[in-house]
Amino acid sequence: MSFESDSEPNPEAYSVGWIAQMPIELTAARTAFDFKFNNGHSLCLSGHNEYFGGRIGDFYVVMAVCAEIGTTHAQSLARNMCDVFPRIEFLLLVGIGGGVPKYGTDLQEEMVLGDVVVDRPGYGISGVFDYSRGAETKDGFIASSSVPAPPDLLLQAVGTLESNYSMEFYPKIIPRIL
Repeated sequence: MSFESDSEPNPEAYSVGWIAQMPIELTAARTAFDFKFNNGHSLCLSGHNEYFGGRIGDFYVVMAVCAEIGTTHAQSLARNMCDVFPRIEFLLLVGIGGGVPKYGTDLQEEMVLGDVVVDRPGYGISGVFDYSRGAETKDGFIASSSVPAPPDLLLQAVGTLESNYSMEFYPKIIPRIL
């Protein structure tokens, strides 16, 4: 996609919505913009929401923070964001994984600040589920529900991220094997 100017596009140009639960998450998210519209200030105040827009790669992205933490507030913000920016194709809830349980074969590893977690479908689940809808059992956490899997385009992007990460470790090993 080519960009003819860095002037603010109309609301229909945005294809990605990014929701943060906390202000500190929005602050971190806004650093991901390659270009910020409106000099980094809010694009618009619509209803009770303030939106920040910019470009990340070839995508016009709009960001906002929830009024309060919780799924109800995130759902309300998502609905309002899609009303204001009607062409959003991907809506992301991105932030600090405060509710992520321990993981690993012996459950000794845990999420720490700076870890990035992206899941994908497998093991009979979609890769996206709500930790508040499940239970901790002697066999580990059992989710009682999940939402549909993300679109293939996003799953392919996860595969690309995984490959890029792996390339940091394998370039020196593979030539020796061949």
